[in-house]
Amino acid sequence: VLWPPSNLYCNLGISYIDRELASTPCTRSILREWTVLNWYCGQDGMENFVQNILIVDDEAPAISCPVDATIGTSSMSCSAFYEIPVIEAFDGCQNDISINVKYPGGFENYAEGMEIELAEGENTIEFTAIDICGNANSCSFTVTVIDDEQPIVLCNNDLNFSLNGEGIAIVYPDMFDNGSLDECNLELIEIARMDDPCEIDGNTEFG
Repeated sequence: VLWPPSNLYCNLGISYIDRELASTPCTRSILREWTVLNWYCGQDGMENFVQNILIVDDEAPAISCPVDATIGTSSMSCSAFYEIPVIEAFDGCQNDISINVKYPGGFENYAEGMEIELAEGENTIEFTAIDICGNANSCSFTVTVIDDEQPIVLCNNDLNFSLNGEGIAIVYPDMFDNGSLDECNLELIEIARMDDPCEIDGNTEFG
């Protein structure tokens, strides 16, 4: 008997019987038959009611992302390989949860310990957890890749220059460059004298 829970009410009772009609991992159909009984003055009164109950899993899994991170470029490259931390997802109904990862230049199924290649700059990484019922939930974080590798400087040696009538030779950076390079972007090449025996203004300043 579902009701009453005690002897507070007499001559009254409520009960039900459940019959499961269909069940899948995502839905459950139940036929519930209610019986209400009331007896008094030697007479019994009873009523039956039928209730259809459909239980549907429409809740998305819970997923949490790592905090933002900053890493340096790999040696001789303008990108970096980043090992994704462990990502956990939880669902109250399902144990079978798949996780996808989307990042600049790629879309893959998540696997613990996986590495992805990220270019210099800010990279948004998004994870989506999906249960077998198609319910999905996403989170994202940012990995910033910075160029922390010094450029490689290659110089022409033993250069000779002629002086003009004022005893000055004007030279330019490209005259000294022998293929200097940087993995990301060689923006500027400047030169300066190591010393200035002639004491000419600006000779020891890069330009």
